[in-house]
Amino acid sequence: MRFPEEIPYVKGLSVRKEISSLANSDDPKERKQWTLFVLGLERFKSMPVDDKLSYFQIAGVHGYPEAA
Repeated sequence: MRFPEEIPYVKGLSVRKEISSLANSDDPKERKQWTLFVLGLERFKSMPVDDKLSYFQIAGVHGYPEAA
């Protein structure tokens, strides 16, 4: 049995930011990250639903929407 202190991790990597902190930040760098995220997500969601790398298909790994 492994204990929490034995879980491997990489030192020096930054922690993933909470999305709401980017959206509500006054820091210009975080605002730019937010803008890039929104633009990327918009482009991702605009892909044809039958494309294997589309938002629709990738979200489908969770079982929805059910495909015939």
